[in-house]
Amino acid sequence: MSSGGVDQKLGQILIRQNILSAEEVARALAAQKEHELKTGERLKLGQILLFTKTLTLEKLQEALRHQTAKSNQIREKSKKSKEVWDSDRQVLEETYRSFIKPKESKSAGGDSLVTTFIKFLKRK
Repeated sequence: MSSGGVDQKLGQILIRQNILSAEEVARALAAQKEHELKTGERLKLGQILLFTKTLTLEKLQEALRHQTAKSNQIREKSKKSKEVWDSDRQVLEETYRSFIKPKESKSAGGDSLVTTFIKFLKRK
């Protein structure tokens, strides 16, 4: 995986798992940057580590599996948060509809307060 992005970075995983030292990762990142500046091509950190024989294929695969598992956990938490928000929004809409009649009190745009409130919720 590349050294950037939202997901947990490969270099951090390798250091935390005591597979590589911080200095080894820093050297590989410097080589990655240097290669990109010279050629315009951005190699993945794992490629650099393999090319320089700093890391074995087996250790790289292990770290990438760990990275993928962490990414999946983050995505699953995000998905659950969205599901909770959608559920809460639906409950709020139903509650609001049951207590305020749509014909009462118009907003500045001419919509009922219920319609305005629902439009606000849907923007999120």
